[in-house]
Amino acid sequence: MKVHNVRQVYADLKPYDYCAKDGDFMSVTEWHNGEGFDVEINSSGRRDLFQLTYGEFNALQVLVNYKE
Repeated sequence: MKVHNVRQVYADLKPYDYCAKDGDFMSVTEWHNGEGFDVEINSSGRRDLFQLTYGEFNALQVLVNYKE
């Protein structure tokens, strides 16, 4: 058995999303190897969980900020 300490941050969504309801949140947990992270979004009764490497996250940032 191996035990790893991981970093996790958590935020209520109401200050960021006008559609959010009480109790809606997002959390990000870094992988123990430092190569990426898990994202959990709990919003309006829906729970989404996805994983990204830091390279994938960098590509996502480029795509979100893309302007023609």
